[in-house]
Amino acid sequence: MVFRIGDCFWDTTIPISAGLISAPKGMKRVLQERGLWRIGLLKQCGTDECVQGRDCCCLRILEAQIDFKSEKSESLPELEITKRVHEVIFYPRFQCELYYMKFFWAAVKRYTRENCSYSFSKLEETIWEGLESVSLKTIRRFANRSRRWVQAYADGLTKEQKVFADKQYRSHRREYKSSLV
Repeated sequence: MVFRIGDCFWDTTIPISAGLISAPKGMKRVLQERGLWRIGLLKQCGTDECVQGRDCCCLRILEAQIDFKSEKSESLPELEITKRVHEVIFYPRFQCELYYMKFFWAAVKRYTRENCSYSFSKLEETIWEGLESVSLKTIRRFANRSRRWVQAYADGLTKEQKVFADKQYRSHRREYKSSLV
């Protein structure tokens, strides 16, 4: 990975075997290249007085560098996906109403439970039947339900307020936003 600081470029990898594979340089080498290495520096202090902004260990010195501050902490799959001009969206954990695929899988599991004779060979067949049993129209309904949940959270509603709004405002002519937000 190459960082740019002003007019200088810093490579954070070491070429191995004719440049086909690169290995990370390590904190010591990066600090040596930048002229920040001191003899006796630890990788990380591990003490309570080690706070951000001090130069007591390698970790804190690197955290203070501009290029390290500006680097996004994305996972490798996320970086690869964004390189290909796609967007990665992470949903909050434990909020099943936001994932319409959860509704789809619930429908498939319901079908499988209702139509399975509990033998492994029959289970394999029933799962495929369950996948085909959920219509495209139903999947779109699940997606619309999830979209409404996302919109409710974006409007600042809690889960309880959203459930109340769904019960209270059933008409397509009434909106919940003005009275609940």
